[in-house]
Amino acid sequence: MSKEKIDTAIRRLTEEANKKDTKPFYRFSELLIDRCVTDEIADLLLADDKTIAGADKKIAEEARKDGGCIDDEAAHAILFEYFGLPASASPAGVINAFDLL
Repeated sequence: MSKEKIDTAIRRLTEEANKKDTKPFYRFSELLIDRCVTDEIADLLLADDKTIAGADKKIAEEARKDGGCIDDEAAHAILFEYFGLPASASPAGVINAFDLL
């Protein structure tokens, strides 16, 4: 595991959220940062064609299909899918009891 790669991904997400300066961007960056615990996840988050803005656009497109509304769970699922993260990925240090079954 490369702490440098993980730190780079975290820095990139933080910088993008700070540039946009909106609550959804901060929340999306927090969700992604919480899951950035391996080089593989950092690689997905560092992909040149993936940004929080791109994920936000995708979430907005899906919301428009449902009358302009989307709940947090659905938005988070779209966020993770957009970045190629497994929906079941748990934040750092959190164990999902279903993973133990």
